[in-house]
Amino acid sequence: MRRSQTVSFSNNYIYGPGYGVVMSNSAKYGAISTQTVSLEDNWIVTDNPAVLAYNDAQHEGSYGVQNVNLDGNVVLSYSVPVMAVNLAGDAFDEWEDGVPVGGDAGSGYGSAQTITMSDNMAYGVAHGLYAHTESFGYGVSTQTIMSENDQFTGFFSGMTTTVFSKYGSSSTQNVTLDDSVVFGYGVGVLANASAGEGGYTEQNLTIENGTRIDGYGIGLLASAGKYLEESPYSLGSIVGEVEYGDLTGFTEQTVTMDSSIIGSKYEGLDNINAVGAYFVVSSDYGSTSHQTVTLTDNVIDSAYGNGLIAVADDYGVTNQTATLSGNTITSGSRLHDPVYGTYSLNIVADGGDAPYGGNVTQDVTLSDNMIGFDEYAGEGYGIPVRIDADGDYGLVDQDVSFSGDTLESGVYGPSVYVNNDGSFSDTFQDVELSNTNITEEDAVDDGAIVCEVDSTPDNTSIDVDGSEISGEVCSDPI
Repeated sequence: MRRSQTVSFSNNYIYGPGYGVVMSNSAKYGAISTQTVSLEDNWIVTDNPAVLAYNDAQHEGSYGVQNVNLDGNVVLSYSVPVMAVNLAGDAFDEWEDGVPVGGDAGSGYGSAQTITMSDNMAYGVAHGLYAHTESFGYGVSTQTIMSENDQFTGFFSGMTTTVFSKYGSSSTQNVTLDDSVVFGYGVGVLANASAGEGGYTEQNLTIENGTRIDGYGIGLLASAGKYLEESPYSLGSIVGEVEYGDLTGFTEQTVTMDSSIIGSKYEGLDNINAVGAYFVVSSDYGSTSHQTVTLTDNVIDSAYGNGLIAVADDYGVTNQTATLSGNTITSGSRLHDPVYGTYSLNIVADGGDAPYGGNVTQDVTLSDNMIGFDEYAGEGYGIPVRIDADGDYGLVDQDVSFSGDTLESGVYGPSVYVNNDGSFSDTFQDVELSNTNITEEDAVDDGAIVCEVDSTPDNTSIDVDGSEISGEVCSDPI
């Protein structure tokens, strides 16, 4: 059975204590259901989600297709102004804080949802935009979110996008931000991809053409695997229930950011993030997680730094590949205590805790970046780049290379801090600085590059071929 529906709303004012516009498309009992909805130049003000697009496919052989176009709307909500939910499996029957949780497994179904937005303004108490796609039991779900010249504001996050799969299913989420503005009091943009037992999950996040992202806690948090709950700025309730990747699940996340801005005062944003951008990939319980990050010609600023973090635990396998070129990555705070000094960029590979570690491979390539402290930074202790390899009870292979970068230290402290803590495992660390300008300011007691190696044997290699270094290389640890 096939069924199709096309609906258009334009130039309306919708106000009420419940929902504003609800678009629901459900394919059941082997049916193919298609829904196309267009909202243009509307004002929508509600307590619950103002614009809710719901698409699912239930029962074997069913396929649901939903296409939603939002153009020139003003959407205000005490919950979430724009919510998109796409499921391949039985419909969710529980909701928590406006977010669907729970659900049952099905088999042999597919769902595809496309949300296209341009020139909208969305303001919410929870999230500016919330998008979620999920599949169970040999189902396939695909969700595409495209935003151009939109504005999103929320308390927990400006935008949250999550994708999950389980029981032999496959889920894909594609999100594009083009010349949009996103602000969240907790997190500007949160993108999370995870896979449960036997699931395959893929998430592709593209940020381009002058998009601006800001958040009091974190500007951009992209996490593949399990959510970074231990972060002091994570706001654990931010995404409701996020299941950890486990038991042979496979997660792949790709983040591409080009010519955009995170937390910079220079472009007229009023706030500066505590943390600018975190790119986190993790695995546990035998799962596999891959993350690929490409940052080109961006400005990323924060109070306390930015991070590339790869973690594996309990036989997990984690791979992180990052390429950074032509970026300005700065911090706005220096602290006097050398133990708690700030890092403009923290690169971490962690092999997990006892008794069972994981396998981590981290490959970070940097070229022609400026990394250091911005004009708002006060006097104190700060390090442009900190590189940590901590095998714990796992295996870590970390490669970090610089070429043509400029690293500017704080008033006290080195430009590069290299730490290898692999006393319980094999931890291989290779740091190359080629044609790199490394400076230190009044760091009499430290040196330009400080190395602290606890691994036995010493598996850390430092190569500074062709670099201009004012200060000692691999001096005594802090």
